[in-house]
Amino acid sequence: MSDEHNPYQVVSRVSAAPIPTAYAQAGYEAAGYGRRFANYLIDSTIAGMIKVAIIIVVGRSAIYHSPLKDVFFTFAIIMVYYIMMEGLFGATVGKFVTGTRVVDNEDQPPGWGSIIVRTLGRCIPFEPFSIFFSGEDRIAWHDRLSETRVVRKS
Repeated sequence: MSDEHNPYQVVSRVSAAPIPTAYAQAGYEAAGYGRRFANYLIDSTIAGMIKVAIIIVVGRSAIYHSPLKDVFFTFAIIMVYYIMMEGLFGATVGKFVTGTRVVDNEDQPPGWGSIIVRTLGRCIPFEPFSIFFSGEDRIAWHDRLSETRVVRKS
């Protein structure tokens, strides 16, 4: 039996994610689960702090008069935070901390349209868990919809 085709050979599931050629040539690799999760935690915490700050300034009754108003208020904060940070800087605070950034298929900062689609994709129910079912490429639904990737310098 040749080594090239051994059906009993163990295949590692921890190998680096496949990444488009443009990224590999630029010295980037796909951000791992740990970094992506850290991005999510940091950015969620910051969005929560922004929400609390706004509530302190305008008053709780202005926001929490109805549950639906609270949902739309939270949605608006998330939209503004991600669109402004990724649109202007190519990264959110969480991505700056973890050394990652958002790029398009040509290894360039994505345009505003891609950033808006990316941010709207985050609002899909259970979307944060989509990265765990994306296989080795570690591409969440909001990445696929906007044709963007989160990468880090290798």
